[in-house]
Amino acid sequence: MPTLITETFYFQKLSIDFGKEMQDLIDYYKPIIETIEPNCTFTTLAVFPDKDFYPRTFKGVPVCSVCAIISTPMSETQIHSDSSMTNPETGVNNSLALQIPIEGTEGTDTIFWSSFDESPTTMLTYKTSPSMYNQRCWQKENSFYYLPKRYTCTEVGRCTIDSPYLINVGEYHSVRNIKNTRRVTLSVRFIEDPWHWLG
Repeated sequence: MPTLITETFYFQKLSIDFGKEMQDLIDYYKPIIETIEPNCTFTTLAVFPDKDFYPRTFKGVPVCSVCAIISTPMSETQIHSDSSMTNPETGVNNSLALQIPIEGTEGTDTIFWSSFDESPTTMLTYKTSPSMYNQRCWQKENSFYYLPKRYTCTEVGRCTIDSPYLINVGEYHSVRNIKNTRRVTLSVRFIEDPWHWLG
């Protein structure tokens, strides 16, 4: 099972059978993904507590956001880490994301990095990917990326999201797509990190 085992958790391929719950999630968001504007690579499609937020829970774990990650053909995203989602009841920062393949993930890489950059650039989500969805969800929220200087980064591992993975988006990562077709995944964040899924 593809797993990067270090003192820091980076990623693990999941052996859980998500069954109909997974397919329902994919079927719900696939048509919405097709409405995203061109060149919007990271798009928050839903964020709790929107009144129409779906799904409220996934495999029994409360969900806080669902995002689409779209990598254009022949591209590599900037190395970055995502801001944490804070549990409003406990104050604990959560950084795990369930990554679900939607389209064209074969032969692409999610690459994880370490960095000695002590002052990475901070960039607001809705400014780096100004889709209508991000404008709606994040203009009043503190969702952002940390962007380290490239020369400070060293690769520590990589995986291909060809099935459900749990990854740590609080660690520096990038997506490499050297194919002539786009790559699409869903990224589901949680109010409380589902560490128990790692088994």
